[in-house]
Amino acid sequence: TLDSGFATGTGANNNLLTIIALNDGTNRIAGGGLFTLVSGAGVNRIGCVVPTGIGQGGFNSGSGCNSTVRTITEVDAGTFQMIATGDFTTYNSSTCNRIIKVTSNTGVAGVDATYQANNGTAFNGSVNMNALDTTSGKLYAVGDFTSFDGNPRDRLLRINADGTLDTSFA
Repeated sequence: TLDSGFATGTGANNNLLTIIALNDGTNRIAGGGLFTLVSGAGVNRIGCVVPTGIGQGGFNSGSGCNSTVRTITEVDAGTFQMIATGDFTTYNSSTCNRIIKVTSNTGVAGVDATYQANNGTAFNGSVNMNALDTTSGKLYAVGDFTSFDGNPRDRLLRINADGTLDTSFA
């Protein structure tokens, strides 16, 4: 049956393409897509809602992403760290080239400066989907790209836990 305790208010003003339940003890739900508003609040393509469906639950994406977020992956259960991929080239006015690792429990979710993919040229085309190997922390990505940080890769690659290209994955 429909959960009557989960109220989305006016909902998102455009398509929601990805959604995950965060395992950080807050029961928040993170989502990404084409939307710029959720229940009237500006979120620019990436945001969180609390279990009731309303409010960002302490997550503030600032100016958010400048284009579509296609996939969000939680990095570490118990902490607020997630990797978003898609068509965007900025997050909260920082250059990020279609991938961003953010971390925050309260306030504006900031860029994780230790994640090397946040610091390089990253992808030269859209990332349609990602999947995290939780054992190794390595991220698989597929999409319409042909290079990562200037290294030729044809639409499939694996990124090390620190955000560098895993060159052992061919």
